[in-house]
Amino acid sequence: MFEVDRKTPHLWRKTTADRRTAPALTSDRSCDVLVVGSGFTGLATALGARDSGAAVILLEGNEIGSAASGRNNGLVISHHSKASPSEFEAAYGKVHGERYNRLVADAAGVAFGLMQRFGIDAHQVQDGWLQPAHTEATLARARTFTTNRKR
Repeated sequence: MFEVDRKTPHLWRKTTADRRTAPALTSDRSCDVLVVGSGFTGLATALGARDSGAAVILLEGNEIGSAASGRNNGLVISHHSKASPSEFEAAYGKVHGERYNRLVADAAGVAFGLMQRFGIDAHQVQDGWLQPAHTEATLARARTFTTNRKR
C-alpha cells in the first residue's frame, strides 16, 4: 500500500497553533471506553463518551489528526458516498437504516458544533456543497442521493 508521510507538515498543522502533547502511556490503566486513534471519528467518540460520564482513554500512535483526518481535503459532507439512503434501509432494515441515515445526515452539524464548542478555527464554512456529475450515469446516480434524502 502507499506509505504515509507523517513527518511533512500538512495544511492543518501549518495553519493551527502548536498542539500540546500528552505523556506516553507507561502503566496499566482502566477505563470505561478505550478509543484508538485521534482523527475526527476518534476524537468525537471520546468526547461523546466523556460527556456521557464515561472514563475515557484516547490512544494515538503519532499526533492528533496526522493520518486520514489531517490529510483529507477539508470537506465535511453529510452524504453517503457508496449507497443511497434507501439502499442502506433496504440492506439494514428500516429501523437501523433510518438510524444510520440520520447519523450521516447529522455528521456535519456535529463536526461544526464541536468546532464551535471548543473554539477551533478550522477556516470552516457551512454553506452547502455541489455534486458534480460528468456523465449521464453519474447524474442519475447523484439524483438518487438527493431525491431519497429526508429533510
